[in-house]
Amino acid sequence: MPPLDACLANSTTAGCGPVLAAAVDACVLNPAGPHCGEVLPTYDTCAANPATPGCAPVVKGHDAITACMVDPKAAGCAAILPPLDKCSADGNVYGCSAVLARVRFDACLANPGGAGCSDVLPKLEVCKLTSSVEGCTTVLALGFKACLANPHDASCGGILPTLTQCQGNTNLAGCDVVLPTMAQCIGSPSLQGCDVRLPSLAACAAAPSTAGCEAVLPTASFCSTHPGDISCVTFSGSGQNAEGVPVTQAVQATVQLINTVVPATTTPAASGTGDDSAAGSKAADRHAAPAQAEHTGVKNEKPATKLYCN
Repeated sequence: MPPLDACLANSTTAGCGPVLAAAVDACVLNPAGPHCGEVLPTYDTCAANPATPGCAPVVKGHDAITACMVDPKAAGCAAILPPLDKCSADGNVYGCSAVLARVRFDACLANPGGAGCSDVLPKLEVCKLTSSVEGCTTVLALGFKACLANPHDASCGGILPTLTQCQGNTNLAGCDVVLPTMAQCIGSPSLQGCDVRLPSLAACAAAPSTAGCEAVLPTASFCSTHPGDISCVTFSGSGQNAEGVPVTQAVQATVQLINTVVPATTTPAASGTGDDSAAGSKAADRHAAPAQAEHTGVKNEKPATKLYCN
């Protein structure tokens, strides 16, 4: 009997019929065996004549490859699809289109900005609707980065958080570009989102020089017409006078000025030395000057000395 190699080279060689038939039977049992790719008929032959000996494993293998081309990562497909080295050598082998496409897809996952990757990875609009699609994590991350640079682009809807979401939680990723800027809020404090961008009234009362407080603290003109407004309450420290000085500071300055203009008249210190003498002097300083002779009647021209502030 001639060897199988000789029969594969020339199937008309005498005695090759039984040799080739035995080889076909062996390959039906084990399509991955040696020389089976040459022994078994092609899929085109089987498609034209399904009764050809050896077609059963050929058709079955073709159908399995077809299924794996739809989902190359499905269980078992790594063994069903042709290997990468075979596809790199001949991309026309059935199933290689899926193998090579998978390699390209994986490369774009690693470098989504690579040439042609926008055609390989899923589209942004698809990912916004169905973020579970493979590759969408990468696509959405790339879109998010682009929206940070240009948040007003039409494609950023559905990628960046909404203004309302950022008002509820300023720590959400992307809120820094969604909320109005500090400069915008200083110019227009009523803009939506400025309530969380500007400092609070309490913070400005404690530290009036904090950025944004010029838009939070009330003006003197406002407080003159709205004296009962919470922001104008003297002890909140949030009001300002005409020069922009917080009210508490203005009150303190006024008290100091009164104490300077109307100094208290002191009584001679009691005799003594050391600490007793100093204590007596400090006590005397705290006494108000004795009242002048009382003037009564409507015709008096000299009013009583005022020792208090209106």
